[in-house]
Amino acid sequence: MWDNIDKPHVDLVLILLYTGMRITELLEMEIKNVHLSDRYMVGGIKTKAGKNRIIPIHRKIEPLIRKQIADDKTYLFQSSRGNMIAYNYFAAKKFAPLMHALGMAHTLHETRHSFISQCDRLSLNTTAVKRIVGHANGDVTDIYTHKDAEELIEIIDAFEY
Repeated sequence: MWDNIDKPHVDLVLILLYTGMRITELLEMEIKNVHLSDRYMVGGIKTKAGKNRIIPIHRKIEPLIRKQIADDKTYLFQSSRGNMIAYNYFAAKKFAPLMHALGMAHTLHETRHSFISQCDRLSLNTTAVKRIVGHANGDVTDIYTHKDAEELIEIIDAFEY
């Protein structure tokens, strides 16, 4: 994807690949919840573990996020009218044509699978990965393991494709 960074919407796909966020989480991300100087975002949907979680910003995608921030915007990625971009619209009108242009056949949710699989291949701390992607912890020891933003950022910076 980095070889195609000049193409529209590749930046959004890279952010998904480096955060493990669901596409809807990224489309709903408000700029007020992006703490760029501290390299994390607060957001999420779906479950108690998924909502209002710390999502570290990998050093490689920090410039992509910085480029999206503007005083007159509400959402990190928004329509030209300033509205939140709908999932169905983005998937059909932006992502599908991008995949076609790149000769690829992937779904938006595969970015999340790729992120989690790569974390596993790199043997990253599983408790931290669960916190980052918003999965509920299955082990009582996970519940008592606290990870702050700095620890999550350190773990995510070890992440590479």
